[in-house]
Amino acid sequence: MYETESHRRTHCTDVGVAAYDGWNCLGGGGKSMPEDIKLIRLIEELAANSWPSYTQQTLGEWRLRANMNVTKRANSAYTCGEFPEHDGWMEIVEEFYRRRSLLPCFHICEASPAKLDGILHSRGYRKIFECYTTALYPNTISDF
Repeated sequence: MYETESHRRTHCTDVGVAAYDGWNCLGGGGKSMPEDIKLIRLIEELAANSWPSYTQQTLGEWRLRANMNVTKRANSAYTCGEFPEHDGWMEIVEEFYRRRSLLPCFHICEASPAKLDGILHSRGYRKIFECYTTALYPNTISDF
């Protein structure tokens, strides 16, 4: 998660709370993360659908989520997918949260745009926490 002292913005980088930064796949032949981005997107979609927000607004492939400030996951911009086509996407995201008296927060994963971290950093956001997702391949369960 990122925030600034002056603007108190947040950019979350964690599994579902607001985003996540890393994957650890156990039993995947020594691979540290899935090579198939489709798998990441599927898991992200399932996680987002299993923890829905009271209010959701789409912005291209992204979802702006608000849940009366209960949990970061449910109060973050779900950024799985390409950047929104609208040039003013950042202002739209920030205004969505301002209207609800919430701090802007971004859920980021490997399926988020690669340049998003840099854009947020350049706008004064700073990372404040990370979480990780661990996946276990079914054929290795008997090994544990």
